[in-house]
Amino acid sequence: MTFAERELEERKVIERWIQQSPEIQLIGLSKIGSFASYDAAIIRNGRRGIVEIKLRSFHHDYYETAILEGAKIKRLKQIKVNQLEKNGLDIDIWYAAHYTNDVLCLWDIDNYSDTDEIDCPATSSGGYSNTVNKVVMKYEISAAEKIQLK
Repeated sequence: MTFAERELEERKVIERWIQQSPEIQLIGLSKIGSFASYDAAIIRNGRRGIVEIKLRSFHHDYYETAILEGAKIKRLKQIKVNQLEKNGLDIDIWYAAHYTNDVLCLWDIDNYSDTDEIDCPATSSGGYSNTVNKVVMKYEISAAEKIQLK
């Protein structure tokens, strides 16, 4: 799957989630191929926020944790700071992982510790084959909000 194809699949998952969730309003999706820091901007239960989604190639209960690149988290948190400073908006940041059993696990990054870092070899995505070590954050599957997509 190419990078653009993967991004398109991520957008489809976000749209499915929003369609079955009346508490969510879509503000916008990032442009495919833009290497944006987040995939969607939404309003959820009256709170504005941004969503970063990843597609995982196994069931949600295969591992006890999910991971997200530390540099990505820092960029998302900087967007939050910028929104607060420039617009007075205190936005939420959600990390969503979609699994092959159609479970979407959701974490509020703001309410999660940044202290559990591990070094992990980067996986290739969309035809990229470079391997580099990245700092990633671990998110407990047991702590995630689990949404069964229809």
